[in-house]
Amino acid sequence: MKVVTLLVGLAALLSGPALAHAREDRTGPFIAEGGETGHRLHMRLDAAATYAIGGYSALGVQLHLTGYTPVWNTRRATGTFDVGLLLGWQNEPQFVEFPRPPRFLSNDTHRLNAWATVGHSFYIGQHRRFSLGLHVFAGWTHVWSVAAINDTARALKTRYSDNYGLFNAGALLKFDYRFSRYLGLTAHIGAPFQFQPSYVATLAQVGIGLTGYLR
Repeated sequence: MKVVTLLVGLAALLSGPALAHAREDRTGPFIAEGGETGHRLHMRLDAAATYAIGGYSALGVQLHLTGYTPVWNTRRATGTFDVGLLLGWQNEPQFVEFPRPPRFLSNDTHRLNAWATVGHSFYIGQHRRFSLGLHVFAGWTHVWSVAAINDTARALKTRYSDNYGLFNAGALLKFDYRFSRYLGLTAHIGAPFQFQPSYVATLAQVGIGLTGYLR
């Protein structure tokens, strides 16, 4: 009888961390293992480095804060409704525009994006660590540009600057993998809708970075 009692006590001791981990998985700041049937609000912050290409090429960074809640659940996947705010900055350096930038040409162009996003994501697998989401964005893109030509051999010297902003809209396809309780990997591809003949709506982009799970 003492042996049985000892074994039961040992099993309870060993199962304690496992049960605590299971409870943690059900209440963590992410879609729970096995899915969720309620409408618990989650929040996440994606930080990504981006490369954009279109009429020109650009390098940048972006932050995407998203709140999301489950709207359907099956044994293999959970779907969420997502609403967010995306802030991004991009620069168009000459070394990504030209293999050998001309010495007499200088160009400095910056972009600032402030977009609202709405989307739907699928959290896949028993542990719900993988997700795929489609988001539509809409908001403001502002461009600052200064270009100068100083070619003494051809007697060319001129300077041009531009500063304007326009409404911009498009779509983002996002791929994510959560590798710990609070951190994950994120990647995306996106492009603007070509509804206006403007330089603002010319750059498609790809990005990769980290996700922080906040709630």
